[in-house]
Formats: sequence, C-alpha cells, structure tokens
Amino acid sequence: MTTMTTPTSGSGDPALLGRQDGDVRGGPKVILRLEGALVLAVASFIYDQIGSGWALFAILFLVPDVSMLGYLLGRRTGAAIYNACHNYILPAALGSCGYFAANHIAISVALIWIAHIGFDRLIGYGLKYGSAFRHTHLGLGRNSA
Repeated sequence: MTTMTTPTSGSGDPALLGRQDGDVRGGPKVILRLEGALVLAVASFIYDQIGSGWALFAILFLVPDVSMLGYLLGRRTGAAIYNACHNYILPAALGSCGYFAANHIAISVALIWIAHIGFDRLIGYGLKYGSAFRHTHLGLGRNSA
C-alpha cells in the first residue's frame, strides 16, 4: 500500500504537518479516544446492570485479540480479520439478535466485545491497514501527536 503525505503548504494546521493518509492527529484523535472511553464505560455499566458476572467479562475481554493470529496468513488478510473483529458491526448484530431472542449470553458477549473495542480505541489501537500491523486509523506506531 502506498502512503501519501498530506501537503502542508497553506494548510495552516500544525496537526496536519507530515500527516499520512488515514492518520488521525490533534483534536480529532483526542475525540476518538474519548469516544472509546465512553463506549468502554457505557458497555461495562450496562454489562454490570444485566448481572452476568465479572468472571465472564474477565475471561472474554481479550478474546477479540485472537484475531491477530490472522497476520500469520499475511498483512492484508491479517488486517481484514482483525478489522472484522474490531469494529462495532458484529457485536451490535450479536447484541440485537440476543435482545430479540431473549438470549442473555449473546447480549453479555456483545457487551464485552463492545467494551473491548472501546478500550482498544481509548489506548490508541484502531482499525488496521494492510501495510503493517501498527498502521491504524488512529496512527498508533507512527510518530503522531
């Protein structure tokens, strides 16, 4: 994957200096991390309210990171597998199905999964690009502010 550097002339925004496409910096990056913190907090609060027990939460919290094994199949495949497990689409679908089917376990797993994704965003892990594991939409692994 070719990475383009954003032109700096005339931009006037120091957060854009040396920025690479897909690399979020400055205020927007702070907002995305705060959003992750809020998602983690709300998902954890709702999980606590439904009473599934914190042992299950602790056991399953890091399970989405097993998707990193996809990188054994190559960077692009690894990124695709990782991204499939680290966006809100699948856990939201699981939680919705669990709600309509009155399946408490599905709802619990979905909330843990959502909390995990929020935690990842909070600490700076984002969706991956196929160029390298550390190239994310939040810029982790790059010298970004």
